[in-house]
Amino acid sequence: MTRHLRTIILLLSLTLAGTTLADTKYYWVGGLHYAINTDDSTAQVVRSGYYDDITSVSIPASITVDSITYPVTSLGESCFVYCTKLASVSIPASVRELEANCFSHCISLAEIDLPSSVTKMGDRCFNYCTKLRSITIPDSVTELATFCFAGCDSLRSIVLPRTLKRIGGYCFAACDSLSDITIPTSVTELGRGCFWYCGSLRSIAIPASVTQIGNCCFGFCTALGSVTIPAQVSALGDSCFMRCTALMSVTLPAAMTRIGADCFSECSSLTGITSLAAVPPAWAGAFEDPQTMTLCVPDSSVDAYKAAPVWSDFAQILPLSTTGIRAAQADHVNMTIAGGLLTLRGVPSGELVSVYSADGKLLGTGNGPFRLESQRGRTIIVSIGAHSRKLLVR
Repeated sequence: MTRHLRTIILLLSLTLAGTTLADTKYYWVGGLHYAINTDDSTAQVVRSGYYDDITSVSIPASITVDSITYPVTSLGESCFVYCTKLASVSIPASVRELEANCFSHCISLAEIDLPSSVTKMGDRCFNYCTKLRSITIPDSVTELATFCFAGCDSLRSIVLPRTLKRIGGYCFAACDSLSDITIPTSVTELGRGCFWYCGSLRSIAIPASVTQIGNCCFGFCTALGSVTIPAQVSALGDSCFMRCTALMSVTLPAAMTRIGADCFSECSSLTGITSLAAVPPAWAGAFEDPQTMTLCVPDSSVDAYKAAPVWSDFAQILPLSTTGIRAAQADHVNMTIAGGLLTLRGVPSGELVSVYSADGKLLGTGNGPFRLESQRGRTIIVSIGAHSRKLLVR
């Protein structure tokens, strides 16, 4: 038998029902191709060229082969990739995993319901599903993988689970219709390029739980007017807010130690920076034209900023206790201080509130009330989202 003929026979054998490869058997059942894992007696939907013209698919909770029933627990890698006519999908509660590229480039898929059984969504799971308008991620998911929804330019609404810990690199890149999103308080990391080129994103509240914001995270978000940088974030990655042309003001938390290269490059509307860090953060040319901006810093740190490389280039460097801070932009929140107790009303849902002393020491975070008896007679700074207000404690 020639090598060529052996190759043809092998390829034909892989398309036949019941083919065995190691511990996996392949079967066609009800128009779908399955891989059956004989070790754990489960079935997985796998890729087939015969799917290319399907318009809808209903995946069963289990299949029966040779009188044995196998639960369908996963949708395999690239199983429906480039099924450009696929508009309707039904996924049973038996499915736990959606593997990489599972629905990638399904350009007719406008909506999909994910069962609460799903715990894993692989890389590029829904990327370039250009008609996908909304989706709810079940609470069983703890991580959104790289490029998961990248290029979903019709996506307007997404509900993230309260169990989510990490949003992977470029997860929502180029989601042009996404205007706002609520990040759960369980999230600790925003990956590289997470919201890159989300041109309609107007505002975002990053919860206090977040400690890492990756390079290019909000780059080219041209509608982004305000952003919360949580108190625990100590560094902003390179190009983090590059070309956020609507961004007008930024408050850097007291923990900030490093600002990456081109972090605020081409932010043409940015006129004011408030830094609550007592020690000037390391600089990598983050602000394009500081000569046109006002910088407000802790009272005791004015001289340090005036002597620090690049920070010293700001047109004005003012102590936080002066009127240089942009207090008016926090006027949508009612603040009262009585008996050393600060009470806040009207804080927008998801906004992070941080309270600092005039020298940049963090006094508290949350929605209050805040006990500030030790600050009586002193000025405090209340940071709400990207804006700050100066108050005298009585």
